[in-house]
Amino acid sequence: MLRPVCVWLLSELREYDAAVSAYMERLKEEKLWRCVSCNKTSYNRNRISEHVERHHVDWPQGLRCPVTEESCYKKFPTREGLFKHMRMKHNLRVGKRGYAPKPL
Repeated sequence: MLRPVCVWLLSELREYDAAVSAYMERLKEEKLWRCVSCNKTSYNRNRISEHVERHHVDWPQGLRCPVTEESCYKKFPTREGLFKHMRMKHNLRVGKRGYAPKPL
């Protein structure tokens, strides 16, 4: 059973996604995605998104861990960092709709 992602995390992720998307452009003719800051290109949207997160988006407040049961409010500069923390530290799998314990 998935636990819903809390409202503040969804709001944070929407704002974060908007900041990341502002640095990305779709080049339809070439079927590429491009970082508008440094012109790096890829056929894979996720690769450009990860590149933008690592190199261009400044998110000073960080993405906070939503696991309140353990009073964990650690902050991470990237979405992948947050999700990896949730998998490794809290044994949770993460999806777009929420998070749940990883199956054994």
